[in-house]
Amino acid sequence: AYVTVTVLPFESLGDERSQGYLARGISNDLMTDLSRLPGLRLVNASRAGPGARYLVSGSVQRDAAILRINVRLSDTTTHQQLWSERIERPFGDLFAVQDEITRRLTEELPGRLTDAVRRQLARRYTRSLEAYDDFLRAQALFLVRRTQDNEEARGFYLKALQLDPNFARAYAGLAMTYAMEYRLRPSSGKSPALARAFELAQTARQIDPEIPEVYWAIAFVDAQGRRHRDAIESLRRAIELNRSYADAYA
Repeated sequence: AYVTVTVLPFESLGDERSQGYLARGISNDLMTDLSRLPGLRLVNASRAGPGARYLVSGSVQRDAAILRINVRLSDTTTHQQLWSERIERPFGDLFAVQDEITRRLTEELPGRLTDAVRRQLARRYTRSLEAYDDFLRAQALFLVRRTQDNEEARGFYLKALQLDPNFARAYAGLAMTYAMEYRLRPSSGKSPALARAFELAQTARQIDPEIPEVYWAIAFVDAQGRRHRDAIESLRRAIELNRSYADAYA
C-alpha cells in the first residue's frame, strides 16, 4: 500500500505580488522532492474522492535578506500534528533549507529511503540562487497564460540561463513560452515559434534526461504541433520518472 500525502500551496506572508511566486515555488519543489520517494503517492488537494493520509502545509516570508519558513506535517486520520518547524535563515541558504525540510519530512513519514533515492533528493536543478529566483518568477508569469505575461516569463527564463547555461528546467520553461506563443497566436502554416520550442525542449532533455518536467514540456510542444503519438510517449516517460505526476496523467 502507498503512503498518501497532500502538499498544500504554501502561504505567502509577504506582499503577494512580490513574494507569492517564492512561496508557490518552494511548495512545488517540495512536492517534486516527495514524489520521488518509493512507496509514496502525492494526492492533489482539489481531487475528488478520498483525501491523503498525511498533509503538509506551511508559510513563507522573505524580509530583505532573511527567509522565514514554517512547515507542518499532520495526520488527517488522527487529526494530530506530527511535526512542525520554524526556520529562519539568510535567503542565501534557501537550497540548504529546502534540503533540510525534505530530509525531515522523509524521516517523519513512513517508509525507507534507498541510497539511490537519497542521492536523487540531494540533487538540485541549479545551484545558482539568482538563476533559481528568475526561474520561479518565470514560472509564475507563464501560468497566467496571457501574451504579455508569456513574453515577460521568457525574459526571466533567459536571465536564468545566462546565469546557469546548464539549467535544464529553464530550457524546458523557455520552450513552453514559444509553444504558448503558438497557442495564443495560432498560424495555418509552419510556425517558427513551434520549431524553436521543439529545439529548446530537446536541449533540456540532452542536458538532463531524468527530469519528468522536461518530458512534459516536450509533450506540450508535440501536442501543439499535432504530433500526438510522440506527445503520449513523452508523457509516459514523465510518469515513469514520477509516478505521482498529475499533470502528465491529465
